Amino acid sequence: APVDSPAAATEMFDLITYEKGCAVLRMAEQFLGAPAFTAGLRRYMRKHAYANAEGADLWAALGQSTGQPVAELMQSWIMQPGLPLVTLSTEPGSGGRRLRLTQRRFFAHPRPASTPDPARWQIPLLLRWADADGAHQRRLLLTEPEQSVELPAPAEWCFPNADAVGFFRVQLEPPLLDALVGAGLAHLRPAERVALLEDQWALVHAGLARSDQFMRVLAALHDEADHVVTRAMAARLSYLDNFLVDDQARPRFAQFVRELVAAPWASLGWEGAADEAPQRSSRRATLVHLLGHVGQDPEIQRRALALCRREMADPRAVHPDLAPVVIHLAARTGDRGRLDQFVRTYLARRRMRLAPELQARYLHALARFEEPRAVDRVLRLCLDGTVPQDQLRLLLSPLLHGRSTGRRAWAFIKQHWTELMPLVGDMALPRLVESVGNLPLDLRDDVERFFTAHPVPAAQRAVHKALEALDLRRELWRREAAHLSTWLQQGGRLETRR
Repeated sequence: APVDSPAAATEMFDLITYEKGCAVLRMAEQFLGAPAFTAGLRRYMRKHAYANAEGADLWAALGQSTGQPVAELMQSWIMQPGLPLVTLSTEPGSGGRRLRLTQRRFFAHPRPASTPDPARWQIPLLLRWADADGAHQRRLLLTEPEQSVELPAPAEWCFPNADAVGFFRVQLEPPLLDALVGAGLAHLRPAERVALLEDQWALVHAGLARSDQFMRVLAALHDEADHVVTRAMAARLSYLDNFLVDDQARPRFAQFVRELVAAPWASLGWEGAADEAPQRSSRRATLVHLLGHVGQDPEIQRRALALCRREMADPRAVHPDLAPVVIHLAARTGDRGRLDQFVRTYLARRRMRLAPELQARYLHALARFEEPRAVDRVLRLCLDGTVPQDQLRLLLSPLLHGRSTGRRAWAFIKQHWTELMPLVGDMALPRLVESVGNLPLDLRDDVERFFTAHPVPAAQRAVHKALEALDLRRELWRREAAHLSTWLQQGGRLETRR
């Protein structure tokens, strides 16, 4: 990406720089093999120790150590924007033995078929499938717009991104998706189940699938026991609740959520053993938040408030994974009186210099209050010194995101923009501006007018991202809100893994 000013350089500390960089290197490591990849890194560091280097030097070192055309492979990932969509289908008349792989650039917004994009990638694929003889894997490099793969026998199910290390989206033709969700889901590893879920959601965003298809995949995970997959499910359900479920369908959606995680929650319960695995306690915390907030479970909310009061009296009385969750749930249903209690607790812990995470439990929970008078009070705390400067963005961003708090937070930010900018700081300001993309859709033009009148050199890309996020959400709402509501009202059933 072009960087032509210090402000632009500061803004580049973003997801593209860090997460895409990590993902592409991880994909290269799998393709080259970990030992060879490590040898290439050592060669690179020895050659350039105490000196400067650039990207091409790393690819050259990896290529010399592996004998592979790494520079050519990485060129397509580093020097062009975006990422590919890999579509998997069966060739007619092959009896399921021959698969067709195609690639094209993935766009998060529906694009007319008449405007194709010429971008092409060299895509390392690790294909997993199962037939009558069991499960198999095959490595291949997809370099053409379309390639075919011959299998030794008809496949029962296929998944073209084994271990979920490929930096691409996957689209399966309907029969292959049905087979994977039915016969293959129980055989997928946790990372692969997350990739399947995220890809299905991305396809909905792109207009390549309908929301009911995504919901069927989500529903098939109703007995999920892995904490990473559970977190991914909870994140998508929270997004749907906040941005796509209309008020009329929300009670049915909350019921769907309660049904979806009923079995995993029953197996966990509130109390864990003394020697419980961290993954289990993490999953419990995720489910408590999901059930209490999105599922609107009154028993979960009641118990969360009781545990919050217990933690307030003794920070060690509630498991550290669960404590922030129950405090946040107590904030969501709290009034101005409870807010004052939270502020006093936070300030007392700060005076006593308790551990930062014990202070943060109540400080960060301030952004979860939804009662209007409480929200106004929290916003004022952002300017009177109660909230430390380095924590301002961590309170304001969730308030912008909240369905019932976004308008108040945006009005406050506009009113106090000149005061807030230096307090938030150049590094955090782009993240705050990007959070504006979570505001109600009818504020989109107001956002554009405001940042046109108040340009932010250190957050120009963030402004574009926020406006794009609002446009994408508006398009998604137009296409899918009524469709999702219909699916929910018709009963939205849970699938059973085979």
